[in-house]
Amino acid sequence: MGNAVGPTVKLSGKGDWSAGHSVNFDSLKVALGDATASFSGTAARDGLSGSFAAAVGELSRFAAIAGRPLAGQADVKASGTATAGGAFDLKLDGEATDLAIGIATLDPLMKGATRVAGGIARHNGGFAFDDLKISNDRVTANLNGSYGSPALDLTVAASIADLKLVTPRATGAASLNAHLTGSLAAPQVEAQAKART
Repeated sequence: MGNAVGPTVKLSGKGDWSAGHSVNFDSLKVALGDATASFSGTAARDGLSGSFAAAVGELSRFAAIAGRPLAGQADVKASGTATAGGAFDLKLDGEATDLAIGIATLDPLMKGATRVAGGIARHNGGFAFDDLKISNDRVTANLNGSYGSPALDLTVAASIADLKLVTPRATGAASLNAHLTGSLAAPQVEAQAKART
């Protein structure tokens, strides 16, 4: 936790509140060294609604909290709602640079600038995606639908510029279109893959 917070914490804000109403923030900012977060909108007992932003100069400082290796930089903006219980419904627009999450087959695909845009929501049963797109000059992925319980209904369209980025046994561009249905315990997958060597 000490690495994530850093040696100094700065908090600033401007807003208004009246009895029986939500707190309205024109701006609420937190700075933890090279990591900053901001919020503008309303804060009520059940959560937040408004605009969010976060910028992290070095993600590795949050590796202990995430429980896995992290590296790179991120700058993300979002609008929507987030509850105290961990549910959220957000529209994202951001960029990560040299992102690494400790997965050997994925990390090479995230080098350089990677854009993230679209909708993502978390609820009791899992996640929902609304045209969520992750893209860079190596790979693109587009997600729509739900992933969780009680049922799966997720469509994924992905492409990779060169398979040698993930395996030494293949080269050339490839694309994948998949539809996941069923349940987490018994998923059903319809997929079509194309490769060009």
